[in-house]
Amino acid sequence: MASLEADVEDGAPVWRARMRDLPAHWPVILGDAVHNARSALDHLAWQLVVKDGGNPSRRTQFPIAGTPADLAKRVKNDLSGCSLTTKNRVRQLQPFKDGTHSFWALNELDNWDKHRLLLPVFASPHHLTLSTTLIGGDEDGESGPPISFRGAGLAEPTADGQVVAPRQEPLVAIDADGWGFMTDAIPSFVLAFGEGSPYEGEEVSTAVIRMIDEIQEAVENLVSTLHAPRDGS
Repeated sequence: MASLEADVEDGAPVWRARMRDLPAHWPVILGDAVHNARSALDHLAWQLVVKDGGNPSRRTQFPIAGTPADLAKRVKNDLSGCSLTTKNRVRQLQPFKDGTHSFWALNELDNWDKHRLLLPVFASPHHLTLSTTLIGGDEDGESGPPISFRGAGLAEPTADGQVVAPRQEPLVAIDADGWGFMTDAIPSFVLAFGEGSPYEGEEVSTAVIRMIDEIQEAVENLVSTLHAPRDGS
């Protein structure tokens, strides 16, 4: 996917990126995960229709739209057979672009994957990883857990051979008794969403987890509300 090469440019030590094509199965796995999440919402819509005594059809799906006006139409068509109460509860989730963005993002990613075969992703050296090694005594050479720092802003595509960071000698600190540590800072690559996607430039794992968590919380609130006992019951 990507690696670092120690090099010198204009007399200064640098890290240069060496890029290779992403493994073909990575975008496929990501697309499957996105599609499964979208299918789970459609299954929920099917069950909502059944719960209200309606008859689900091939048109039954969880309504997601770009605008509130479009959502109103989708709710009417996609949840045909649901009660007005259920439709209103779903509408209150605001599953449109400027509402609960994660619903819209999921739908966009799913449509992209179906129509363009692969989701756009790229590798980028957007993190800095610090590794520390102990020096002295019997523990000489023992390494502590690496610490990763996220870069500011969004990740950007990296070209093969591009200089991504200055290369510095490891920091060594040793006390009078010969005990100390050595710390090295090296850029590390992340997988980010590419151009045109709703999470363009964001790290894939972070964006997907945030998206799923937000949708799950909204759906759980919807289900708990619909199952709450009515006044007087």
